[in-house]
Amino acid sequence: MKRNDNAALRLTAYRETGETEKIGYPLILSAMLITGMLLVFIPAFESIHSSPWVFALAGALLCLAMIRLFQGRFGDTGLIGSVVLGAVFAAAFFGKVKSGSLMLTNDFLGFLSTKTGHIYLAFETGEASDVYWVLGVMLFILCAFIAKASLASSSVFLLLPLALLAAGTAAGFFSVNAGTVILASALVLMALRRLQLRADPACPEGSLWIHTAAAALCAVIIISGFFLAGLRTDGMISSVKRAYHEYVYDEDTNSMPEGYLSDLPAWEPSNAPALAVTADEWSKLYLRGFTGEVYTGTSWESLDTEVLAEYSDMFYWLHDGGFFAQSSIASAMEATGNDGPVKMEIENISACEKYAYMPCSAVVNTLMDPTLIGDSVTEGKRYEVLEYYPGSIPEWYALQHLVSARQSSEETKGYLLSEQQYRDFVYEKYLQITPTAVATLKKYLDSDEKSRSLTDIRKIILKVLDEKLTYDENASVPSGKTDFLTCLFEQENKGYSVSYATAAVLMLRYYGVPSRYVEGYYLSGEDASALSSGQRVILDEYHAHAWAEYYLDGVGWIPFEVTPGYVDESEFELGEAGSEGNVAYSHNELVYAPAIQPQPLEEVSGPRMSFKITRPFVYVLLALAASAFVTLCAIRRRRLRKALEKIGSSDNRSAVAMLYGYALLLLQKASITDEEDEAAKSLNREAMFSDHEMSDISREEMEDYVERVKEMCRQKWNFLRRFYYRFVNCLYL
Repeated sequence: MKRNDNAALRLTAYRETGETEKIGYPLILSAMLITGMLLVFIPAFESIHSSPWVFALAGALLCLAMIRLFQGRFGDTGLIGSVVLGAVFAAAFFGKVKSGSLMLTNDFLGFLSTKTGHIYLAFETGEASDVYWVLGVMLFILCAFIAKASLASSSVFLLLPLALLAAGTAAGFFSVNAGTVILASALVLMALRRLQLRADPACPEGSLWIHTAAAALCAVIIISGFFLAGLRTDGMISSVKRAYHEYVYDEDTNSMPEGYLSDLPAWEPSNAPALAVTADEWSKLYLRGFTGEVYTGTSWESLDTEVLAEYSDMFYWLHDGGFFAQSSIASAMEATGNDGPVKMEIENISACEKYAYMPCSAVVNTLMDPTLIGDSVTEGKRYEVLEYYPGSIPEWYALQHLVSARQSSEETKGYLLSEQQYRDFVYEKYLQITPTAVATLKKYLDSDEKSRSLTDIRKIILKVLDEKLTYDENASVPSGKTDFLTCLFEQENKGYSVSYATAAVLMLRYYGVPSRYVEGYYLSGEDASALSSGQRVILDEYHAHAWAEYYLDGVGWIPFEVTPGYVDESEFELGEAGSEGNVAYSHNELVYAPAIQPQPLEEVSGPRMSFKITRPFVYVLLALAASAFVTLCAIRRRRLRKALEKIGSSDNRSAVAMLYGYALLLLQKASITDEEDEAAKSLNREAMFSDHEMSDISREEMEDYVERVKEMCRQKWNFLRRFYYRFVNCLYL
């Protein structure tokens, strides 16, 4: 016999009727869903100190109560009632719920700092216990959605929270734990249940425990697969990031590796213009671009954002006070009363657009992001006007003496308070070396514990580089995945500025001198002296360069030039006769006897920002939510009209079958089980299984039956249920 596909509506009605009589699956499913969500959600928020299992138990019991409630006469309106009740409770205890919500927001903003390396201002909150008020409201509403979804074996009500959990887990905010496995098991169980109901709408629950065990096994396999895949993705993620960076920021003419040392190719500069620079007064220039802080053996990278997040408070107060590491030299100049800076204009023609190329003595400007933790990346612009103090290493060593001599003045005291805080950070984070690099350096450098001056250390480094390396711009270093320094010193023994700068930084760190690797563009003192005030000079890729920088106490980061052809011999005599502030370094262990002893910066207590959420703001949010709700109802109503129009335009056979299914759906929603009309049943069987056409009279009889069913439903439903089914659920017009 031919089967009419429109009978699917009738099967759907039978499925829902059968399902509401069983609670085994809904109970197990809801308990797994709420337990999994809470075990994943709660540990991510530092403000919640209670065990997530306590909330999971409370949530499971609440889901049980709601399932019982939704199976009764409030089943269809129970979800809306629960949401409204939660909203009323939140409004009644507005202050507590608001404070708790802001605590959770602060936890999330703290997480963002670990991912982005930026400072996010915290909200002012109340007592620590306020977080449990908002958690209670969220738990109540979430349990209502889970209970409804479990009864209907549908994921529609869970799409938003599940999507948020999935996105948060992918981003690292939520961790993969027991809750993830339980949640995955629940989703697999829901899928198995839906498949079972589709195959047999009146199926028994005897397979519940088999399905539950199968779901748990599938979940463990899925999670294990993701975990094992994650173990192998570090290299892939690094490659993707590098490819993205090259696509977005780099030009084909860029000649520097931007810290990527694995299989370092020969240097291939060109006459392609990179930067156009104009200055009112010229001096030797090191225009910083990429800054490498962590040596991995195959690359130079920025400090991990999770590490930097620990210093967010310190950098907030430094930047709030006007101290930026990128401009510390200029700040020292200003604090000691030096002559004013001069103007400089920089146009980025084809250099990497990710970085701002600023001189070492740049004055604080709009390129310096006050929300940035650290100073490794200064986001660039195509064109920037800034100010800087002309000069180079001789002037900066003289500046160190001047800071020491004037440390009693109020201006210098304020500067030194900030500089001391940043200096402590530098000595903690800029001495890292890989074990392989240390083992290599021990073969060429003294490993005794003798303290040395910075002048002696610089001379040792220059001597070793002169003995071990030959300058060759055509040299490549095919290090692959092995340590770059080891390959450079023990196999290749030649290279250009990238190799020299890398070796110098690692040797400085070996002797305990905070240092870092830098790439950018270089203008020699000789070339600068030939330029006149206001003249525009083009720096091409032949001016691209890599160099080492070390931290000069009281002043900031200054270049340490070691590449043959770039070295200024006179600069290496600096630091004699105690001009370094009596600082001595001892084999990665600093022995410090300062002439300048600033007091530690006292952190200001209290919140970094107070953000007011007023009742009018809440009313606006509620109005937006109401608008979204009305829009959703309108969409549902439009779908109902289209479905009815489809029935109206169908042939008599299809229309009779669909009308009968629609009538059964109405009866099921009204919990009317003994009012099916035998004549209507007969017409439905005739439409589904006979070969002859249905008459217009048969169609009219089925339409009359549907109208009678509607009237019975309206009499059975109370006012709220009639409103819900007509305007919210849009079951009839």
